[in-house]
Amino acid sequence: MDKLLIVEDNKALAKMLSIHISKLSGYEIVTAFSMAEALAATQKEKFLAALLDLNLPDAPNGEIVDEILKRNIPSIVLTGNMDEKTKKLVLQKPIVDYVYKEKIKDIDCIIAKIDRLSKNRTQKVLVVDDSQTVRSEIKSYLTRELYQVFAVGNGEEALGFYKDNPDISLIVTDFNMPRMNGLDLAVELRKTTTKNNLSIIGISSDAETAVGFLKLGANDFIKKPFTREEFVCRINNAVEALENIQQISRMTVTDFLTGVSNRRYFFESFAEYYTQATQAGESFALATFDIDDFKAINDTCGHAIGDEAIKKVANVISAKARPSDIVARIGGEEFCLLLPQADEVSARRVTEEIRRESERTPVTVTNDAGEQSLTVTVSIGVVSVAAQAVDDIEALLERADKALYAAKQGGRNRVVELRYPPPEAPEADGAETQA
Repeated sequence: MDKLLIVEDNKALAKMLSIHISKLSGYEIVTAFSMAEALAATQKEKFLAALLDLNLPDAPNGEIVDEILKRNIPSIVLTGNMDEKTKKLVLQKPIVDYVYKEKIKDIDCIIAKIDRLSKNRTQKVLVVDDSQTVRSEIKSYLTRELYQVFAVGNGEEALGFYKDNPDISLIVTDFNMPRMNGLDLAVELRKTTTKNNLSIIGISSDAETAVGFLKLGANDFIKKPFTREEFVCRINNAVEALENIQQISRMTVTDFLTGVSNRRYFFESFAEYYTQATQAGESFALATFDIDDFKAINDTCGHAIGDEAIKKVANVISAKARPSDIVARIGGEEFCLLLPQADEVSARRVTEEIRRESERTPVTVTNDAGEQSLTVTVSIGVVSVAAQAVDDIEALLERADKALYAAKQGGRNRVVELRYPPPEAPEADGAETQA
């Protein structure tokens, strides 16, 4: 759990901040009421960020800010009043931001800033500018916001760097550069990217280039010279917009209850993999799962417990699946598991592990009798597909359904495995495991 340091000599305010931030965000809070206490805390703990009162009994002139920054802790200044002179002096320091602490609503603002810092640690930004001075300045702005920052001197270098690092979230590019300018860079980047997976921000002293950047695919434009506040706000807004778009995209392919893939994503991915496997002559396996007696669980225990049973099974399948496998909920209590490059032995091992783990992982039921444990089991049908044997995806899916039906008819809580294509003697083509 990330830790936050709050340094505030007003103990009532410090307590209020600690309680509210902890309750609303989940961060672990360490409180200090003086600079001496704060510095002692930094020797014992590692902090994501610090909230610093500008005026302390043993640091009346903001000395705490410099001391905490020396320890490379991102800092947010808390102040009840800040005149223009003080504001200018504070903003000259490499702080994250400042917040007025007069009203309770400011806590939401503080949490938002800290959350942004936390998320920024996973975001990669590429700065493209032929001026070493500008690159260094922008890099310093972004580094204090905890972004992973990289810098190159022209568009050609940027293209090569992005090719090798496709997980970059945002590119900040100057317009006027040798070898390849910012507009040409934006054009080249948009041949393989969209605004949904890469944000581009153009910068230039020439405001007329703004239209060019925006028409050629940039998400935003910043005119030089710019203040650090403006720049950081625009960067954070661009990254947040990208995160929101990506979250919405994930929601369209994710089951809302379990967090695994949904039916749409599974069958689209399966169809794509099926084509690849057919061309490559690759063996694989397809498993289907059904929670046993699920209607009885809903009728007896209620739909809330039924949902818990579904989530439990999803968690078990996900935990036992390999990193390359695709897990999906395809209907009420039904799941599918695609196992690429899996032979009969590995498919049987994985599915049997899932069956056993589901049986021994109970769902807790609370009723008039108190808390009780509900055993939830699954029936599993597995189809093992031999290399160069895939020729009909619909027939394969029917085969998977047949295996699952056989598991149900055989007494539930078991794995039935069938081969594809079916042998001439259908009754001799399968293997079964059970409790």
